Amino acid sequence: MDFSFEINSMSNLTMLFLLLSMFASSPLGIIKLSSCSEVHTNVKCIHTEREALLSFKKGLTDPSARLSSWVSEDCCQWRGIECNNKSFHVTKLDLRNAGLGGNHLTGEIPNELSRLIELGTVNLSNNHLTGNIPQDIGHLWRLETLDLSKNSLSGPIPKSLSSLTFLAHLNLSFNNLVGKIPSGNQLQTLNDASIYKGNPSLCGSPLPTKCPGDETFDGPTITSSSVDNKQDGDDYERLWFYVSIGLGFVVGFWSVCCTLLVKKSWRHWYFQFCDDIKDRISLIIALKVVHLKRKFGLE
Repeated sequence: MDFSFEINSMSNLTMLFLLLSMFASSPLGIIKLSSCSEVHTNVKCIHTEREALLSFKKGLTDPSARLSSWVSEDCCQWRGIECNNKSFHVTKLDLRNAGLGGNHLTGEIPNELSRLIELGTVNLSNNHLTGNIPQDIGHLWRLETLDLSKNSLSGPIPKSLSSLTFLAHLNLSFNNLVGKIPSGNQLQTLNDASIYKGNPSLCGSPLPTKCPGDETFDGPTITSSSVDNKQDGDDYERLWFYVSIGLGFVVGFWSVCCTLLVKKSWRHWYFQFCDDIKDRISLIIALKVVHLKRKFGLE
């Protein structure tokens, strides 16, 4: 009895081993095993961009641990980060504060952020970020949205910002930015003053505050001397107008009269022409009168 039981157990183990061998050698088993191994080896994040994000994180104070996920090898899985599905470049950095108390990030924006050359959206609004806007922000040539509003950023707006030709949405309001607003290229189309409001030390278009050295008037300055010069010019033109009329009348009148006085045949022809015209006009008037009388039965 024990001997038969052992034979059955061995046969069962043999069948189980054969089944496992067939599953492992099948395509499905290979896919399962390979996928399990890839969980730990398939890192999509670009190394240089991961380093740039870690440099950004290093300079920040994160009281609510919003950046606690920024430790894994694949930065595309980090909170606030989105990557391109094909190139795996970072395309979005969104760490805006939802308005919860004590949830503000503090620190500075490092210049290393400009290494994320495929960034299309940067939103760091409603935090406590300080320091200057990175000077090399113009290297983010694909940037379409930049929102740094409601922080404590200081210093001038980098001139390289004007080289962002795809920039469609910009918000730098409620910071401590100073100096003249850059102009040129895409910034010419972003002429909404609300983009820069809350920065009392900013000046230049589209803000109503003029920068030192800018023109403070919209038109040319009118002085008394310019008014006198304009009036003298008008008088001079008026004088020549009357003189030209007088000369034209004299030349025209006397050229005709002198011709008629000198040329007898021309004089006779002229008076005959006037008589013919007078007769024709008289005949037309007489015919019209007769026609009207007949029409109204006055005859």
